[in-house]
Amino acid sequence: MATPLQPQILTFLTPIFLFLLLFIGIYALLQRFKILGGTKGFDALAALSVSLLSLMLPETASVISLFTPWVLMLGLLVFVIFTFFLFFGMKGEDLVENVVKSGTFVTFFVAFILIFFLVALTQVYGPFLLTNAEPGFWNATK
Repeated sequence: MATPLQPQILTFLTPIFLFLLLFIGIYALLQRFKILGGTKGFDALAALSVSLLSLMLPETASVISLFTPWVLMLGLLVFVIFTFFLFFGMKGEDLVENVVKSGTFVTFFVAFILIFFLVALTQVYGPFLLTNAEPGFWNATK
């Protein structure tokens, strides 16, 4: 008997979810920063074409499939920590003013996202950051 949570169904739907994630993300960035002029139709067409081209490469889909859960877990962790502080009486305005708008929080958040992205790239393309095949950290990162 088929159940709705079978892995075969999720692997069949993965390209659709990746396309929607890429399309919505690229469209939102184009609308927010008005890189192409802010025209909704032109931004949608650009997001559509980049999303379709990205999904034609199986490596890109693999990188996004590996990268997305880690970023969502980081967001969930930040949400739980903020909820913890709000539970113990910290005001939401103080939390935003002292934590979210500080450069330290943004730096760590971007650093974690960059690390997750590099790990996903390494999982898909192999150790592409290695410059030397000799063992050891300093030999490998010259």
